[in-house]
Amino acid sequence: MTTAYERTRSVIETGGFLLRIAQDQTLPDNVREQARQLLRHYPTAEAVRLAGRCEAIRQDEISKLSSDPKALHPALATWPLLDPFFCDPTIHDASHSSALPAVAGSTALQPSPRPEGDIGALF
Repeated sequence: MTTAYERTRSVIETGGFLLRIAQDQTLPDNVREQARQLLRHYPTAEAVRLAGRCEAIRQDEISKLSSDPKALHPALATWPLLDPFFCDPTIHDASHSSALPAVAGSTALQPSPRPEGDIGALF
């Protein structure tokens, strides 16, 4: 079973791999172009971590609602059952797989634009 932490790391590292392929002059042009095309709509590491922070906030807010799914609006009834898809490793302790902590200042969470060239620290 894949955890949110493993999935997050995999998606971020795949983006880095595609970027290295796109920049590798020893590879054929069509391979590098394919990697560039895939990266065009691929989420940045920051966007993936932002999704993880949003999921942490969602989990925190849902935990404050009624524990009886029948008491929730039908659109929210399944939310308490959902596991997070991504996480933000800066707020996630990999040794502890329970719910992620809430993030203060959630209204200020904005992804920054994709950096050109170097992917920087992925994790």
